Amino acid sequence: MNWFKAYLIKRTQSVNINGILSDAEPILYGVPQGSVLGPLLFIMYINDLPSVTKYCKVHLYADDTLLFFESSSVQIIEDALSQDLDHVVGWLNQNFLMLNHSKTKVMLMGTHQKLSSVQSFTVSVNDKDLERVYKFKYLGVILDPCLTWNEHIEHIGNKISSRLGMLRRARKVIPKESCITLFNAMVLPLFDYCCCVWDGCGQGNKNYLDRLLKRAAGLIAGRKATDTDIQQTLKWPSLQCRREYHKCLQVYKCINGLAPAYLLDDFHSSEQIHKYNTRNKDLIRQPLAKTTKFQSSFKYNAAKSWNTLPRNLRHDQSLTSFKLKVKQHFNQLS
Repeated sequence: MNWFKAYLIKRTQSVNINGILSDAEPILYGVPQGSVLGPLLFIMYINDLPSVTKYCKVHLYADDTLLFFESSSVQIIEDALSQDLDHVVGWLNQNFLMLNHSKTKVMLMGTHQKLSSVQSFTVSVNDKDLERVYKFKYLGVILDPCLTWNEHIEHIGNKISSRLGMLRRARKVIPKESCITLFNAMVLPLFDYCCCVWDGCGQGNKNYLDRLLKRAAGLIAGRKATDTDIQQTLKWPSLQCRREYHKCLQVYKCINGLAPAYLLDDFHSSEQIHKYNTRNKDLIRQPLAKTTKFQSSFKYNAAKSWNTLPRNLRHDQSLTSFKLKVKQHFNQLS
């Protein structure tokens, strides 16, 4: 504690405007800007924030805080969010922090049919109504009220197209092998980022991403690319196989205690539910899906993908070994 105290106290800051430096003033709150310990200390500082909410679940990521609540009644959702936001603001005030109203947004999510029947949706904080949005970027993923993922696919498609333009110019001066390395470093992560979440984006969106991949292959190969070019010459599996790999990898982490705590209870094998010695007792029990929207969710699709893996892969004891073998498995299927 003395070490932390010495790190935080007796610090000052000045402001430089047009070459004129102000007098140094003591810093009474906060941590040194740009410090290595700053983010860690901030996370520790706000770690008890979720305990003040009464109705909503809370997800924290650095200084991003997400409150969510589910109900079939819009009025109940409004009341729960408003009350818990008031609790959050009270906690912030007590801890010398403040809510940024301009960056605090609300979104009502549901099916097209239910949302079309909603006349109004208002959430307020300290008697101020928050802006209702119909798309919102959270941790790099664009959410929309019906989780169609259309906005997100358009967003990453634009980013990929921009980087493919850079790749086309680079191809004129660097060899093919270097171009593949450049693609793997700058473009491929855009196809993969959070793909487990948005894999239910619809076949039209998936076809659009496949065309972008084929365009990249054509730029590198120097001719119109075919599926054979992608799979054999460039050694790239299909994007769907890559998404299946990432889903299976996430399930492996969940059932082996390597995933975040809120995901650990999402997957259970049949033998964890009953004691009958059935042939498929080690398969994950798929949840009952009453809607097509839930059938496109990660929880449903990931269980389905996991159950298609050979038994020896599902029981692999090493994460490193599992990654290698499952990648080879899906490469062969591509």
